[in-house]
Amino acid sequence: TEMSSKVKVISFVGRGNIGKSVSVEMIGRYLAGQGKKVIIIDMDTQAGTTGRLGTGWNQLHIGHVLTGQAGLFEAMRGVQGSEMVLVGSSPDLDEFKAAAITDPFRLRRLLAELGDCYVLIDTPGSADEFAQIAVLASNLVVGATDCNLDSLARATAMAKLVNEASQAGTDVLFYGYLVTKVTERSSLHRDALATITGNGTVIGLIKEDNSKRRATYFRKAYADLTAKHFADWIRL
Repeated sequence: TEMSSKVKVISFVGRGNIGKSVSVEMIGRYLAGQGKKVIIIDMDTQAGTTGRLGTGWNQLHIGHVLTGQAGLFEAMRGVQGSEMVLVGSSPDLDEFKAAAITDPFRLRRLLAELGDCYVLIDTPGSADEFAQIAVLASNLVVGATDCNLDSLARATAMAKLVNEASQAGTDVLFYGYLVTKVTERSSLHRDALATITGNGTVIGLIKEDNSKRRATYFRKAYADLTAKHFADWIRL
């Protein structure tokens, strides 16, 4: 299915607990603040994004959409304090996996029918069927990793999956790595960062920040990242 040039779909892939959900949310908030229509899709079985954005569990979610039990618009919910909308996940999402993978391009077809908007997909921490469906629905994929070589290995494996999908004819591009939780605490940490940087294109470094100004820092860091690295592609 050909994706409309007006629909921009970015999936964020990589292992869990490295900041994928925060990246999706912050970039989404920046785009929404620029007056863009933003749809966040939570395909992570941990459902962290759904829980944090406060839409609750007892409703239609992405599992129902992927299995044809609900339409995409039926599963959309507004995000409080933002113009974004969310298609949430659920702790029981794994129960929908077997049925969802029988039609791995369903999400791509649904997204292709949307108008001018930006779709950001938060994927599972494992390269499972939901992650593969997200990649097949995207036209841009970002590998998220912290300064841990196991994290890089997971992101690199997803990059390989994206490249294989591209070679098979799917209109999808692996854009590069977003490195989160960056610090200079040790030489080992710095060596890992050098290895990551040498492994492929690094589109952004998000430093670790546990101060009281953490939220302010993240808003600025991701705004700078979006303006610098995504602006040409999404044509802000």
